[in-house]
Amino acid sequence: QKKFTREMTGNSGWSLCPTAGDRTDATPWTHPNSAHWGGNLRLNYRTIFPNTSVSMVKRKSKSSAKKSDIAKAKQLSFSEKNTGNGSLTMFQQSKTGLPFAIKKVLVVRGMKPADVRGLHAHKKTNEVVTVLQGGCDIEVSDGEEVRSFTVKADSGVYLPARLWRILKNFEPETVLLILADTPYNEKDYVRDWDVFLRMKK
Repeated sequence: QKKFTREMTGNSGWSLCPTAGDRTDATPWTHPNSAHWGGNLRLNYRTIFPNTSVSMVKRKSKSSAKKSDIAKAKQLSFSEKNTGNGSLTMFQQSKTGLPFAIKKVLVVRGMKPADVRGLHAHKKTNEVVTVLQGGCDIEVSDGEEVRSFTVKADSGVYLPARLWRILKNFEPETVLLILADTPYNEKDYVRDWDVFLRMKK
């Protein structure tokens, strides 16, 4: 029987995770969404079970000075301005807005609540996934940790390169606007979980 410890998450919620001493690298631990993570998610230290809007468990690192890819992922807010004859939301590169110049724009719509999108990573492309209407959950992983974000209209998530992402739990009539810092290039996509794990080594 696994032992559990309670870890404080990024907000006032709690998440359950197995203590690091209960298993080794060779011990598989099944993530609740393991079907989307290519089966058992083998982690070096801990598996996070997200149950709040933003969840994260820190992992040990050989170089604490270097910020990990997953630590760079963050939630963004884009204010909507009432112009008197409608509303306006601006997306532009700035210290408080987009962290890059836009080279590609994708609009995604027509998802059913049970649909799952993403299921890939990028080698070099950084993205911001924003919600124009509705909402959804976004899970990201660096192969060792999983972070979970809940995004609504006028909010988004910055997803740096080299992170696997899953978009799910879509609200009715959800419309996503995805902004990227590179033009489309199929060679930049990693669509196989095992290939992604090898890339991260």
